[in-house]
Amino acid sequence: MEVKAIDFGGEDKNVSTVLREYAEHVHELNHRWWYDKDGKKLQLNFGERMQLILSEIAEAMEGYRKDLDDDHLPWYKSIHVELADGVIRLLDCAGAYEWALDYGKVDFLIPPEETNVAARLLNLSDFVIRIAHNRLDRDPRTWLVDNLAYHFIDQSFEIAISTGCHDFWQVVYEKLCYNQTRADHQYSNREQPGGKKF
Repeated sequence: MEVKAIDFGGEDKNVSTVLREYAEHVHELNHRWWYDKDGKKLQLNFGERMQLILSEIAEAMEGYRKDLDDDHLPWYKSIHVELADGVIRLLDCAGAYEWALDYGKVDFLIPPEETNVAARLLNLSDFVIRIAHNRLDRDPRTWLVDNLAYHFIDQSFEIAISTGCHDFWQVVYEKLCYNQTRADHQYSNREQPGGKKF
């Protein structure tokens, strides 16, 4: 499947609509993580999905702390690619679970005007944990998940820009392209010892 770049153009679409459509596309691209090689839908753990997003935030922190270039896309800083990975994983979940990705007021653990990047990354972790808490407790406030997911994407973008990334959505696009050809994402390699089982 061809990877599409996100397109915010057009006056008839608001940001939430664009993000929802892109989430559907990202979910289609990530089909192999939701279905087995025979096309049977996998029974996946929601907490596991959220923990995978948290792992990307931790990797973004390490990349920032050590001022690393990315291993896979070395023309970008690690923090930017790991933030893109987190957004990709969240968009994948949004597509799978049909989240609306609407803007709405949410509480920030760290004030958004904070300049310390490491502290601002904590907001991303908090959003994910609150999504998990909401879903695992079967909280009827589905709008809260939509709002938290929206702010996760928005704040990832803001952190990337504030640390020198001039086109965060290009990083997301290039990482999606790269992921389509990764050997360690193929079914055969995932079945090997040490392979990515989920």
